[in-house]
Amino acid sequence: MGDEVEVIKVQRNEVKIRRRYLRSFIAARQMNLLLYFELTRHYTLRSSFSLEERSESLNYTIYSGDSYSEGYTSFSRILGKKLICCESIDKCGVRPFEPEKTYQEFIMGGDSDEVEIFSCNPDQLANYFGANPEAPHYLTPIFFRKEVMQKYYSSSDYEISDGYLHRTGAWSLRFDNNSPNHISVFLGDLGSDLPSKEQIYWKSFNLIPEGRKISKTNFERSFLGNYYDAENPEHRFKNMFRSLQEYWSKRHGWNLFLPLSPKDVHFFDSLRSMLTKEQSEFDAQILALTKVTIDSINVKSLRDHLKVTDTAIKSITLMELLFDELKSPNLPDLVGLLKGIQSVRSTGVAHRKGTEYEKTISKLNINDSDYPLEFDELLLGMTSLFEEIMQLDSESDSKINC
Repeated sequence: MGDEVEVIKVQRNEVKIRRRYLRSFIAARQMNLLLYFELTRHYTLRSSFSLEERSESLNYTIYSGDSYSEGYTSFSRILGKKLICCESIDKCGVRPFEPEKTYQEFIMGGDSDEVEIFSCNPDQLANYFGANPEAPHYLTPIFFRKEVMQKYYSSSDYEISDGYLHRTGAWSLRFDNNSPNHISVFLGDLGSDLPSKEQIYWKSFNLIPEGRKISKTNFERSFLGNYYDAENPEHRFKNMFRSLQEYWSKRHGWNLFLPLSPKDVHFFDSLRSMLTKEQSEFDAQILALTKVTIDSINVKSLRDHLKVTDTAIKSITLMELLFDELKSPNLPDLVGLLKGIQSVRSTGVAHRKGTEYEKTISKLNINDSDYPLEFDELLLGMTSLFEEIMQLDSESDSKINC
């Protein structure tokens, strides 16, 4: 079901195999398993053993004799074999013989006094073809706390994108992650896309609707069939960042922001709109944002591009010179944004927090009681910065060609 399970454990003196998986394997292959075993022990005292056992599934012999090992008087040995018969193929658990899937019930309406719940089993839901007309529709939105995503952001086994959650090589869920205060999934998709175990996990984050709605992005895409840009600042930031990297590399032959090393890619993958209001998450997201952008500015190539020979001029100042060359009308704001993010990182994330951090937060007008909103503003600010670089650079290229 997409979960990693240790099936075989090989140790110095033994090999352990989970019985359920072994039985499933031999049932799928329709082959019996013959297990041979042998054990010899040596003793300093005289010992005498003699026993033989025979049955349809187990044969073994125990005998003893004079020890052939120095310092011992006698030995005993057991030799035998055990037959483990395969079960019928319908017991293998392999398609089309998987065990029957179980489905959870989710809150779809009501209030805290009396909630309305229904199974996410797609076969029990109504659809546009007349099935189960008295049941809730397959496309009934079910709402969840944003914290449901923490498990997936914290593991490289999962990939999260605009509208999709993937478990590598296992399953994929269509969902709405463009709303600012919740996550939503269509009831039928919970049943058709999520394994039973994952349904139980999601159920623990289930919310009563209470006026909640799906995002406009999801409505336009799912019901009107329109192309519609993401609303979530996380997706807007990542989409524009990728666009800038592609544009700049194609236009100038080098990356404006250096690609992250394999061990740092997780900073980009986990960069997101915040799921909680915790200080620790704000710190982690500031660090990720800085790693992806300011720390990754291609200083060497940018110096060459701007013909700057002074090596004392660092990344943010180089970006300021680039904005100036591009004749940005928003130069102070753009530079202020970069310096602000860097200051939050240096005064409160990379070092112990103190008065300097408080001054930085105050200067940037960051409301520490609503970190999610404030961090979204930083993401949107960086998105505008990327967009302006591409627009101004493209316009400068057009002027040159004219």
